[in-house]
Amino acid sequence: MTSNSRRARQHVSCGTTKHLILQHRGVPQGSPLSPVLFILYISSLYKQLKDEHPHLAIAGFADDTNLLVFGRNPEANVRQLEAAWETCIRWADSRGMKFAPEKSELIHFNKGRRQWTEQAHLVAVEKKLRTQSYALSRIVAKTWGMGLAKAREVYTKCIRSALAYGASSFHIPTDVGGEPVKKGITKALGKAQNKSLRIVAGAFKSTPIRNLETETWVPSLDLYLNKRLADFENRLQRPDLDDGRGGKKTAASVVLTACRKIQQRLSSRRGNRGRPRTLGPQGPTAVERAAGTVMRWTGGTVDTNRVVEEAWKARWLEERDGRVITRPADDFDHQQETLFRNETLRRHDGLSKAKSSLLIQIRTGAIGLRDFLFTRGVPEVLTPACECGEGRETAEHLVVWCLAPPLTRRWERTGIRTRRDFYSVLHGINPTTARLARGILDWLMDWGKLPIYSLARRLELEAAA
Repeated sequence: MTSNSRRARQHVSCGTTKHLILQHRGVPQGSPLSPVLFILYISSLYKQLKDEHPHLAIAGFADDTNLLVFGRNPEANVRQLEAAWETCIRWADSRGMKFAPEKSELIHFNKGRRQWTEQAHLVAVEKKLRTQSYALSRIVAKTWGMGLAKAREVYTKCIRSALAYGASSFHIPTDVGGEPVKKGITKALGKAQNKSLRIVAGAFKSTPIRNLETETWVPSLDLYLNKRLADFENRLQRPDLDDGRGGKKTAASVVLTACRKIQQRLSSRRGNRGRPRTLGPQGPTAVERAAGTVMRWTGGTVDTNRVVEEAWKARWLEERDGRVITRPADDFDHQQETLFRNETLRRHDGLSKAKSSLLIQIRTGAIGLRDFLFTRGVPEVLTPACECGEGRETAEHLVVWCLAPPLTRRWERTGIRTRRDFYSVLHGINPTTARLARGILDWLMDWGKLPIYSLARRLELEAAA
């Protein structure tokens, strides 16, 4: 590139461009040439640093430079860095350049505690989640906002990805047939997931977590993190990298080779200092134990989505065993083909957020009717009985059994005559059951005794008029 009167002409291999570019110095900002040319320009600084400070380690790209020193104490490291910084200042002054100290960081690494703790990571994630959870609650609620499928997508792509960040470092994998984690960072982050799922589903706080997960098709966080670790281990074992000899090698072999080189270098530096080395094979590290657990969890299966589904189903059935089936969401026999798969979301196709929330509340039993409110100890509710006096006021009772329903039923009486019929309507995703389910939702919202849905229903009717 040549310059003349603050103008530049670009030369290319096939000739010279006809137009001139006004350029005071250097190359235009953002040009792909900028980092390459700057590396060539600053290489003289790197050479000078290595000549004057042979024990200094340098790593840099474009205008980002890292200076790394080792020492027995912080004071020795500081002296080395101060001397290196003086060299940088002299080099910059001789070339009319300036460094920005406010953009620089000094980080001191020490041995400290050998056992890494995840508390700092948990604090950082919880701080980030406060903003994300608030944003989620501003775009979706029980009776307004985006539909269930869209709300779930926001959660899985924005919030769950933040929860899972760094899982390979902090997550202790759940073993085959293992129970949900009882302690640690995964348990704390699991509570954050449950809170977000209640917002997505429009469910009450007392809704069982196992139902919350199946209704939104989101597995327990520990199972999802198991999947993340399993996918990571599978990627490490894939021979995707060139070995330089016409063959392929795995990422795991590259990492292992690098670790062995570092270990050999450190051993040669230490010599015979310190405690004598213990003879015999070294036990597996925490990372190796986690890798072994997650591989045992998958059983060698590459399709980790299938593994999650099977583990989720086994845990769900174990938690439900011995319980009386009193809510449609716990009925496995009539919805086993959809319960742990994305077909679960199809029953919400075409439903507003208010109707999706009401459908989930009916299925889980946590709904603003007398039976639930009396169980939760609401002072104004003195009895769980229906006004007809023939049973507890539940959605099933009102739809199927009530002798004096609040409104005339709007569906064929032969369509819903038993509990099994009622459950089938709430489970089904075919056109017939979907039509009956919508009729039940409209009927309950028009009843008027579920006040949180009154406004949503009125706005829906006005829009349809």
